[in-house]
Amino acid sequence: MIGVDTNVLVRLLVEDDERQFSATYGLVNAPERTEDPIFVSAIVVIEIEWVLRKTYQRGKTEIAEAIEQLCNRANLVIDDLEAVRAALQAWQTGKADLADYLIAALARQRGARTTMTFDQARPESRIGG
Repeated sequence: MIGVDTNVLVRLLVEDDERQFSATYGLVNAPERTEDPIFVSAIVVIEIEWVLRKTYQRGKTEIAEAIEQLCNRANLVIDDLEAVRAALQAWQTGKADLADYLIAALARQRGARTTMTFDQARPESRIGG
């Protein structure tokens, strides 16, 4: 297995640099990916959301579709895939950031009843005033 940084997958998703897109496309679709897949950490997923939103001005729906597209690729191993998908689903209708939903999904996956936060967008788990 090989790992990739956020910028590699962003090139694949936005195709804004033909040379880098071509290199990424070749890497991701190489025949050896069947036996030697690409590892994508949950941190990379969060960075992809941030880059697509802040740098490329993409909306929530388009970002969610792009990340789901990555999740569906057999040659990519998404770290904590179930938590990523749960976070994506909650984020699409919620008010908090994708990172907040992923933090909560990972905590639930590991046995936490709730995730406490001061974040105003998540009043169900908010502590303090």
